[in-house]
Amino acid sequence: MQLFTITIDEWQPFLKVLNGLSDLSMNGLVFNSHNIRNELSHNQIEPVPMFGFLSKMLKPSEYSNSFTAVIVIEDEKLDEAKKIVRDFTTDLNSKALMMGMPITFCEEIIKE
Repeated sequence: MQLFTITIDEWQPFLKVLNGLSDLSMNGLVFNSHNIRNELSHNQIEPVPMFGFLSKMLKPSEYSNSFTAVIVIEDEKLDEAKKIVRDFTTDLNSKALMMGMPITFCEEIIKE
């Protein structure tokens, strides 16, 4: 089994990827995400004064969202999932990332 994670900066390609994965009966968690650089540039904690001013000047003022999906999939479906992501992200104006990590178990807990 793999923990397959996808992060895409654009909403429409992300939706297309989700639809493609859904057609293969893949399901998982979806959430908005931010990169560390953007998160730190908009925090309320000021860095050391001498470097704080420079860091605020050098960082982009735009605060961008990304969209992330985390899916547990069988090893046999990993190549198919990666192909779907590649097919729908070829024309991106920004970036996308996908990664897989082996997991040893997945257990759904249901209250009876």
